[in-house]
Amino acid sequence: MSRLRRVAKILIGLIVVLFILLGLGIAAIETGWAKNQLRQVIVRQANQYLTATLDIGSLGGSLFRGIELGDVRLSRDGRTLIAIEEITVSYSIRELLQPGVV
Repeated sequence: MSRLRRVAKILIGLIVVLFILLGLGIAAIETGWAKNQLRQVIVRQANQYLTATLDIGSLGGSLFRGIELGDVRLSRDGRTLIAIEEITVSYSIRELLQPGVV
C-alpha cells in the first residue's frame, strides 16, 4: 500500500509541476518582450509574401482575448501606400476552436 501512495504522490507532484510550468509559459507570452518577438515574426513572415514592405510599430493587448497593432504601415520604394494608426482585433480562444470557424 505504501508503494501505491508513493506513486500517487509522485504523479500529483508531476501534475503540479506541469501546471506551474504552464502558468509560467502563459505569463511569459504576455510580456512585452514576447509580444515584440511575435511582432517581428509577423513582419518578417508577411514581408516574404508581400510586394510592399509591412511595418508594425507595436503589438499590444492580450494574445488570449484580442490584440492591438499600432502604427501599421505598408510602403513600397520608400513611399507609404497605407498608414493605419491602430488596428484592434477581439476574439476568444473558445470561439476560434469551435467547428465552423474559418
